[in-house]
Amino acid sequence: MKLPLICTLLLAGLTTTSSLAGPLPTLKEKGWTSFHAGFVGSGFEAGVDAKGQIALYFTPKKKERLNTSWPVEVKFRIERRTKGKEKWSYRKTQQDGFTSTGNVEFKQEKMEYVATATGDVKYKVTVKFNKSGMEISGEMVGKPKDADKAEYRLVLRSAMPSVMLGSSKYNEKELKSKTRGDEVRLEFKEEKGQKIRLYEVTDANKINAIFPKSIMLKADKIGRKDLIWSMLDPKDKGALELEFKSSSNRFLDGFNITAILVDEKGEQVSKGIKLDYD
Repeated sequence: MKLPLICTLLLAGLTTTSSLAGPLPTLKEKGWTSFHAGFVGSGFEAGVDAKGQIALYFTPKKKERLNTSWPVEVKFRIERRTKGKEKWSYRKTQQDGFTSTGNVEFKQEKMEYVATATGDVKYKVTVKFNKSGMEISGEMVGKPKDADKAEYRLVLRSAMPSVMLGSSKYNEKELKSKTRGDEVRLEFKEEKGQKIRLYEVTDANKINAIFPKSIMLKADKIGRKDLIWSMLDPKDKGALELEFKSSSNRFLDGFNITAILVDEKGEQVSKGIKLDYD
């Protein structure tokens, strides 16, 4: 016996993700209820939350997150500026403007969603998880309604929030002893690589380029492995922009990384980034 059409549609809705925009649905697994997607890798856990933001946690001990209060974050944002102007403004992503393109499953290796920002500007995010990290990419979807009056760009931002948490209580000798070997290594397309010690702010001031092709963090605080940011495709026109943070003249607190994926001309200059924990 054939089911009525309305019953068929209702049953279909129980097994696939709705194509209607709304908040991203979340997982039911313990410890992941605020996440839309989650993955367990080698020494880390990573997830995409209900707001589309990506977080990475170090787990030197199984199921024990080392940095629950300071995850390594990756976020996307749409920026707009009126043609002929210099200043860019941030277009807020609407919390009820997400469309997930797949089912909500724990430990899935790939997830995608489309988000809508103010002005009905849409962008698509794809995250591929693997045992050593993530591949994160993004692209604009369609053309903004006021493209004749304004320019738009899609920007990816990653933050290493506080490499030197609590360091202000140490004197210079103690600080250097506790951070011996902790450093940030930068590799450039056409220049010699550089090394920056975390306890030497002057090292950060010595770098003669801020657009490296890869950034590697080596620090006791993040475990025995290194955390590496790099371009998803080395042939991309884009690059990583690095900005160090320091609340004192003695040490580096952390840093921010920015990559423009779609520029003001609407050109896809970068596919995205790789974030590896090796």
